[in-house]
Amino acid sequence: MSLLRQLQRGLRVLTDRPAADRELDEEVEHYFDELAASYEAKGLSPAAARREAAIHRGSALAIRDEVRDAGWEGWVSGVVDDCRYALRRMRRSP
Repeated sequence: MSLLRQLQRGLRVLTDRPAADRELDEEVEHYFDELAASYEAKGLSPAAARREAAIHRGSALAIRDEVRDAGWEGWVSGVVDDCRYALRRMRRSP
């Protein structure tokens, strides 16, 4: 991924978190569907294929957290949150 694309994606995540979360959820669900289809192609029933795909995929929330932590925007968001907390604390007891 090019540097410009990474910056655009990161800024979108920082400015519109709900939209970025929806996009990430859709991407994880698409991966899950493809994985289930590959298990069906190997001869499993649809229900068994979805169960195997769910076991292989793991928790969707854990995947979302892992993806958030992998990018630079997670670091920037953490720094901004820390600065906001420090300012609140300084305002209460200068």
